Amino acid sequence: MATSHVLIKNAVIKLNSKDVSGNSNECSVEITRPTDECEPFGSDYVETGAGAMRVTFRIRGYYDKTANSLSDVAEKAAADGTEVALAIFPEGETVGKEKWGGTAGITSISPTFTKGRFAVCEVSGYINNYARSTVST
Repeated sequence: MATSHVLIKNAVIKLNSKDVSGNSNECSVEITRPTDECEPFGSDYVETGAGAMRVTFRIRGYYDKTANSLSDVAEKAAADGTEVALAIFPEGETVGKEKWGGTAGITSISPTFTKGRFAVCEVSGYINNYARSTVST
């Protein structure tokens, strides 16, 4: 069985239409759907069913305190308490390529500073109305 591997080189990540991919180097989207259990009153059995779908994201990159950097855009959105438009283009913004995203809430921003190394920043949160589509314009 052949396995294909893809090297991502041209990814573009946008938060509120600001390109934060210049200092980002990793992005992940995780989709989960838990199994919910319900035991109705007066019953001796447990019903199970698919729970609500939850989509989360994580973006990692280098800490940079310049305007429109990953850390700056994420900090402003978190401080405002507003959700942001998140768009992830794994292979660039070329027409016909994939686009992932939705409205995102930022739940965590964690810059890490270590002596003698680059400072890193990790931003994570949830995505509402998540969709995968293709770039059309």
